[in-house]
Amino acid sequence: DARKWLSTAIATGGVTALDAAHRLCLVELDAKRPQAAVDVATRSLAAASKLKDAQPAAIAALELDRADGLNALPGRKADALDAFVAIADRFPSTPAAGPATSMASLLLLQAGKPVDALARADAFLDRHAKTASPAAVSSTTVRPRAR
Repeated sequence: DARKWLSTAIATGGVTALDAAHRLCLVELDAKRPQAAVDVATRSLAAASKLKDAQPAAIAALELDRADGLNALPGRKADALDAFVAIADRFPSTPAAGPATSMASLLLLQAGKPVDALARADAFLDRHAKTASPAAVSSTTVRPRAR
């Protein structure tokens, strides 16, 4: 069972645990268990805050997992929007920035704020239009399809 193996890897701690936590979050999200994904991501982010060698991309991926989980929970769209905005703002050079910006823009549109959605998308494009950017990264880099 993937959950058991990944949970064991998370328990070992360190940087490898962050990747295992990200993968477990993806398993939980795929299984339509968003609260479990939020819980795993939240615990792992707390542990990551104590690591000196945690990579920003790994932190951003876990933040994205947490935001995706929040987005799937009833009544948590506002929290999800805040989380997606924070990812895009705090981790603009990571592969998570593109999906976070996209989801923030979508939630803003759904909330009836098209001007804010467009401004967020435009700011992302302005930042990355002339450089190699997270926008050029395939979504499967951040969100691989489950097999």
